Amino acid sequence: GLAGGSADAAATLAALNYYFGHPLGAEDLLALAARLGADVPFCLEGGTSVGRGRGDELTPVKHQCRLSFLLVKPRNLALSTAWVYDAYDEFQPAADRLAWRPPDLVGAINGLASGNLELATSCFGNDLEPVVFHHYPQLSGLKQRLLALGCWSCHLTGSGPALFAVAPDRKSAQALRRTFLIGDNGQAGASEEAQSEVDFWIVECVGYGARLIGEVEP
Repeated sequence: GLAGGSADAAATLAALNYYFGHPLGAEDLLALAARLGADVPFCLEGGTSVGRGRGDELTPVKHQCRLSFLLVKPRNLALSTAWVYDAYDEFQPAADRLAWRPPDLVGAINGLASGNLELATSCFGNDLEPVVFHHYPQLSGLKQRLLALGCWSCHLTGSGPALFAVAPDRKSAQALRRTFLIGDNGQAGASEEAQSEVDFWIVECVGYGARLIGEVEP
């Protein structure tokens, strides 16, 4: 997921610990973060990690890769996380309903460790995609459109509805966005509709979590 609330919580913890003179060491700070939310320890630590348990038991993954993404969200679509998980528990997809492959954790780690981004990203996935795409086929269509335009992989973020499309670099992500908006043949006919329905953000991963970058003078 995008973990916006968890990132805010991690930043607040880091700032408060700094403000009060670092009363909590790294281990205690992570324990407190886990009580606030499953994603908060990762947002505090940053980098690349495998999350087990609720997602708060972190094992770092060492690599030198830098990933670029195009985040895509249908502007007028919002999903309840609780509803998605309830629907997932009840979902029984037909065998031919969706060509879907579960994420390959080992393959992703090996790809990152060897610097093979295409291998790593081909192993990414999201177990919630079949149920979400079943109820919201426009998201599946959006994913297929992005894949057809050349991104390395594209998946649902968390419980949705945003998607992340992996690109080789920031320039490629910008080109992917531009091509999506103007159409495959450079014609502007599709751009107005696309811009009115979908929001885009171009982002890159960083190797650190929440940290203090400045201090406001009183």
